[in-house]
Amino acid sequence: MPLLTSEKSDYTTDSSPTADIVVSDEMLEDFIFCPRLAHLKWAQGEAEPYDSCKDSDKGEPQKTWLMWDAVGVSVGIEKIELSAGESLPVRTHPVTGVETTFIQADALILCLQGLALRANSYLCNSGLVHYTDQEKTIHIDFDNALIARTYDSLFELRKTLMASKTPPPTSDENRCTQCPYAEICMPDEIAFMSTAVSGNLATDEDAVDNAEVRRLVPARDDRIPLYVQTQGAVVSKRD
Repeated sequence: MPLLTSEKSDYTTDSSPTADIVVSDEMLEDFIFCPRLAHLKWAQGEAEPYDSCKDSDKGEPQKTWLMWDAVGVSVGIEKIELSAGESLPVRTHPVTGVETTFIQADALILCLQGLALRANSYLCNSGLVHYTDQEKTIHIDFDNALIARTYDSLFELRKTLMASKTPPPTSDENRCTQCPYAEICMPDEIAFMSTAVSGNLATDEDAVDNAEVRRLVPARDDRIPLYVQTQGAVVSKRD
């Protein structure tokens, strides 16, 4: 899906990052996970084949969609809980999050949704993250520091989407192994080329080793497997 724009949007790559681009909470979530993913998916249109599969999944929960016109933001809220006259946006995860980074991402997404609720005349000062595996709920307050980080993240998201150059892959290898866009992003190949291309040759052996592309097939094809079928036999490496 190509980058969303409003009807009156008419920008170029030279315009300000605060140009009239409509962004969504899903875009912000992708950007927090990996700026390169956000650019590939939303600026280059690589999201279409994946989103078409997603839309056909009838198990996807129905969301409440809101527009925050003054800032150019669209949000899809999974669930809204009413508590003491407030409307609290809720995000649900099947497994308890253990990484601080993911908890911070939830805080930013919920804060954006909360600000959109405020813009639509709802009272909202906090949000909830619910983990269904342990029936655990985390309460997140939308304080001034979190609101400021949310605005900063929106600015950086727009700046990234408007850039003509794709951001480099993330240095977090665990995220790359979980990402369905790895075959498009090619993080290993990009890292290898950045250290091995002419004019930028790495002199540190460790740097070259770290940049090696993970092999999809064995390095040598002249080896054959050894099957040990004798009961009680032990195979060990000689020192």
